[in-house]
Amino acid sequence: MAMSMSCMILRRAFSTVAPRAIRTIPSPKTLSAAVSKMDISSYNNAHHFCTDAKKNPLHQKIVSALKTQMKTPKLIAALQKDIPPVPADFPFTIKEFDYEHCSLKLTRELDGETIDVWASIHPRLRNTSNTYEDRLFTESTADIAPRVSLTVDISTVNGKLELRFGVDASSDDIRVTSFLVDEAAPDSDSDSNSNTRVGYYEVKEGSDLQLGFNEFVETRGIEKKYTEFLFKYIVGNYSRRPLVVLEKLENYFNE
Repeated sequence: MAMSMSCMILRRAFSTVAPRAIRTIPSPKTLSAAVSKMDISSYNNAHHFCTDAKKNPLHQKIVSALKTQMKTPKLIAALQKDIPPVPADFPFTIKEFDYEHCSLKLTRELDGETIDVWASIHPRLRNTSNTYEDRLFTESTADIAPRVSLTVDISTVNGKLELRFGVDASSDDIRVTSFLVDEAAPDSDSDSNSNTRVGYYEVKEGSDLQLGFNEFVETRGIEKKYTEFLFKYIVGNYSRRPLVVLEKLENYFNE
């Protein structure tokens, strides 16, 4: 009897609450009407903002000006400079070209030594005059004898000693003009860069020491036969520097 009475009470409660619950759920038609009345202007504004950012009139104006600059006679002449292919027997890997300092970084591993080389146009070719430098990088270099300055860093196997040679390279010869010795501090480990500079030494022209060092760097791949390649590679890349700058700016304003 008690169980029957409980069931009756539950049925009455459900019959009262259920219709109210059902009435609170809107029909599909009601939902559609509600959505059509929603204010979606905020979404549209956000969408237009993103679109306008990509079509920024100022950015378009700058890009147009950049394209015009890329077509100037000086840059067109720069593009006509050939960048020679790397010789098949070239012993170094080209790591990077530094446009700011007009230099090329090379590297190789040989018998446990790490050899890093920075190659640049010889100062006597670059500093003669502004007119000469303009001709060097924008006109023909056929009548200019190739000449490059090299900084050759050689690290020993255990990393305790580093030698740095200043080298004057031409198509005729390789000449070591100076050297510097860096030695790791006694309490430093092999991974530390806290080397203590021992000193700089200028090599006397034509001395036995110079002749010995000339052979020393040659056996590590610093050979005169690569001078012309390095010279033309540096000139060809550096002459494109203004174009590289303009292209990077164009990409920035087109993003």
